[in-house]
Amino acid sequence: MVNSVDSYLPKVVKFILPVTSGYTVDSLACVLSCFFKGTSFEEAVVSAVNLGGDADTIGALTGGLSGVYWGFEAIPNRWLAEFIVEQINRLDSVASGFKRVVLI
Repeated sequence: MVNSVDSYLPKVVKFILPVTSGYTVDSLACVLSCFFKGTSFEEAVVSAVNLGGDADTIGALTGGLSGVYWGFEAIPNRWLAEFIVEQINRLDSVASGFKRVVLI
């Protein structure tokens, strides 16, 4: 499945013109463009926030999508090192709760 999607998407992505207006459709176009053009978690997220405009939303959505695709291990250690213990515990709790919901 992934191979067929990967071979199709580059044809579609070249037509996505990212506009950082804050409008939901424009934000989604930015997310998809950064995700599909990125070759790694870091590249996708950095390109998303560097678009400017609604950078926090676009970066968060790109990070979420990229995390699902590339996995937790793809997040740069230097980024993870910035979290304090309370943040890590909170994020782990949310992820565990989400996992329980998904597996039900």
